[in-house]
Amino acid sequence: MSEKPAEVVVIGAGLAGMTAAFHLSQRGYKVTVFEQDSYIGGQFRAVPVPGRPFFHEHCYHLFEPWYHNFFSLVSGLGLSDRFESRHGVKYLRRGQFPKMTELNDIGSWSSSLQNLFSGPLSIPDMYLFLYSYVDLLATPLQQDRYRDVISVDEFMHSRPYATERSTAMHSNVLLKAFGVPTFQSSAQSYRKFVEFGADKRSPMFYLMKGNVQDNFWQELENIFGKFQGEVQRNRQLNRIEVGDDGKVNRLHFSRVSLSPTLVDPKKIEVERLDEPYQVNGSVVLAVPPASLANLLKPAIYQRQPDWGKVLKLRTEPMASVHLHFNDKFVKRLKRYNITSLPREPVVLLDSRFSITFVDNSRTWKDIKEPYLHVIASDYRELSSLDHLNPDQYTYQGRASGVSESSDITDFNMTCPKSALDYIMAEVARYVPFDLDELDLGSLEIQSNMYYPIFINDIGSWPNRPTTKTAFPNLFMAGAHCQNAIDITTVEGAVLSGLEAAEAVRRRHGVGEPIEIIYPKRRPFYAYTPLQLLGAPYAMIAKVLSEIGDLRGKEINLSSLRQLAVTREFPTFIADLISAPYHVGTEFLAQFIRAFRR
Repeated sequence: MSEKPAEVVVIGAGLAGMTAAFHLSQRGYKVTVFEQDSYIGGQFRAVPVPGRPFFHEHCYHLFEPWYHNFFSLVSGLGLSDRFESRHGVKYLRRGQFPKMTELNDIGSWSSSLQNLFSGPLSIPDMYLFLYSYVDLLATPLQQDRYRDVISVDEFMHSRPYATERSTAMHSNVLLKAFGVPTFQSSAQSYRKFVEFGADKRSPMFYLMKGNVQDNFWQELENIFGKFQGEVQRNRQLNRIEVGDDGKVNRLHFSRVSLSPTLVDPKKIEVERLDEPYQVNGSVVLAVPPASLANLLKPAIYQRQPDWGKVLKLRTEPMASVHLHFNDKFVKRLKRYNITSLPREPVVLLDSRFSITFVDNSRTWKDIKEPYLHVIASDYRELSSLDHLNPDQYTYQGRASGVSESSDITDFNMTCPKSALDYIMAEVARYVPFDLDELDLGSLEIQSNMYYPIFINDIGSWPNRPTTKTAFPNLFMAGAHCQNAIDITTVEGAVLSGLEAAEAVRRRHGVGEPIEIIYPKRRPFYAYTPLQLLGAPYAMIAKVLSEIGDLRGKEINLSSLRQLAVTREFPTFIADLISAPYHVGTEFLAQFIRAFRR
């Protein structure tokens, strides 16, 4: 008679939870996953559009080349051919459509000169922006005085070469990518993000050739099922029961009628399940900080008081808007003498709500007309208007689609009322369009108001939970947990899931060890030669930037050529002589402030 396989319960079918469940099921464990939503994926989800044959993702994803564990999982599923490489990001200023600038393979030597003259910033400010990455890598942020207590903004403003424009450019990276402004983001976490990609910066990232449900989750769940893994949807964990031996022995669930991440949890019908679930093995808790906080009952808090620190973690809402255009918009593009929008992500510079978008029709083969997946990373100020988003056009667990009699005047981009109105109006200031150019039946907004994402703000590291807990059979997983990646990314979630799975495997002693690929890291002094080599040019660039401020004009090659043949050249020389004084004064002021600290 064969030995009964070890049992594992995974709470949460997001990327971390399913990664742990998948690898444990491969090693012969009987794995049951409980998920409160009607879909799997968590923040990495794609949900069906009511009445339409496609899925909408919660957020578009840029897969970095250093996502080694994620791509290892993808390769194991046989899905490596479902990704396309991209080498750049486009930048669009208000009123300049369709003219865009571009940064390519940031950090790659081969693209450095091209990026310097690319256009998002003046040449001096662009050099300072690129040099600040080298300086960040060459600074020993792992020392105690910097340990997770200094923000990116503080670090950049402490550098004598920094300008407001070069510093603000980092906001276009952080706020768009992680949903956190530079004055709140941990400089140490940002340094890790830059460092992980320092070895391989081409391509800049990959995009998936379709939605994550069809191109990732469906295949993973199919293979998971072949290993006898089971996913129970619409099951919400209410309480963890601990026995006298200190182990988790029972789990109490409710059956929910709709997905809590899409619908206000207070409006969802809940059915309490009479019989508690008996735990006969280990439990992996892969839930977001908000859900973990709800489980902090007295018996849990007494044994695991560190979980109380989770309440200190900061989370931020964001919104995802899906704009499907029709033939009228295509004709508008032709009037601009273009046939399509870029294949790369587009950053709307200085936009309200920190907006970026990707045209999914350039990658998704089943989409023919332009389809902009718009992300509003800075959604907090619109959060009070979230309830005004028109349900008849949006999927919130109740709508079944749009009828032909729907009134287009329900939207108002001229006098916005709902969050959706405001986001569409802001996009239209950069990429002009009218409401009759949209396919209203597919228009949708998803916000994560009820389960916002964790962000890497300063001081968050000691408050993040660890994989192992005070309960010998309970383990944690999720991008918000302490792990080597640190940053809230797809790779961070996968690595955390692998670490939780390996902890379970070690406890039971069943199955082969789980391979985990940790990122390569170099000591800060490995970048010191580049830092020293570029420092003189950084000060020259600061002087040129200061001259540009004095003259009220950006310094670039064309402006320097024009100055050489005009009467303004003597004035330029005077500015050149006085600029070091302004830079020196600023440097001295920063030195005095640092000394006083």
